[in-house]
Amino acid sequence: MGRLTLVLGGARSGKSRFAQRLAEAYRRVIYLATAHATDAEMAERIRRHREARPAHWRTVEEGYAPAAALRQALAGEPADAVVLDCVTLLLSNHLLRSPEDFEETARRELVELIALCRREGVHLIAVSNEVGLGLVPDNPLGRRFRDGQGRVNQFLAREADQVYACIAGIAVDLRRVGEVIG
Repeated sequence: MGRLTLVLGGARSGKSRFAQRLAEAYRRVIYLATAHATDAEMAERIRRHREARPAHWRTVEEGYAPAAALRQALAGEPADAVVLDCVTLLLSNHLLRSPEDFEETARRELVELIALCRREGVHLIAVSNEVGLGLVPDNPLGRRFRDGQGRVNQFLAREADQVYACIAGIAVDLRRVGEVIG
């Protein structure tokens, strides 16, 4: 049975690097990317991320339906671990496409992805941003996104076998030092 590890952190916290380090323990890894290259700067970020991954890892890029994309990839060749990077971009992709039900749509997608990985015996390592530690956004859409991201992170943390928070390049095992509050 597959496991779920959630890796949380803010911008430049080391969360993606830590998730990749966890995945390096496995031979067959799929990197499931949710980013879209919407401009030159984002395309450059994606290029740097690709270069930082081991060459033998398979990359699957899908910003809306990662479960279906992973199912198709696994049909071609099995995997031991999947790095989903990242939940935040999946959520924002759905927000920009359909603001009314973005959280519910993204959550359904994550439920399907977790179930698929558990059935297939794949370790899913999900990366997500902790966006609730900063300023309250000054607009309704920003507040809606922040609140949705917080609820999705709580859902994933409840489902996860392991939860880490990355701060300033240091990963903290939250299950060891914390308590699930609901």
